[in-house]
Amino acid sequence: MWSRGARRRLAVTRVDEGWSPSDTDAFLGVHVETVTEWVREHKAGGDGGLAGTPHPNRKPFLTPEQEAEVLSWLIQRSPHFGFCTDLRAATRIAQLIDEVLGGSVPPRVACRCG
Repeated sequence: MWSRGARRRLAVTRVDEGWSPSDTDAFLGVHVETVTEWVREHKAGGDGGLAGTPHPNRKPFLTPEQEAEVLSWLIQRSPHFGFCTDLRAATRIAQLIDEVLGGSVPPRVACRCG
């Protein structure tokens, strides 16, 4: 597996050697527009232009305090929260987060709390 920078440099090298961007994209397994963009970035900024930009992580749905509160709910029985069974489904956790904390959290994210 190539590092991000190595793959970008290889793409630019191949195009400089006369490969077409479409042949280069097939060789590297990337989209032709990606190869074209890398060549353009290299022309504008040299090897430094191939470094790419880091992408920030997604903002958490819950603050650390809210997450601690949600985790504390998991030690209590579900009927305590008005549910008739002890089933702890992600949809129930998401519903409680919505009702108690006033936040909207998808069930797929709520299941990561416990």
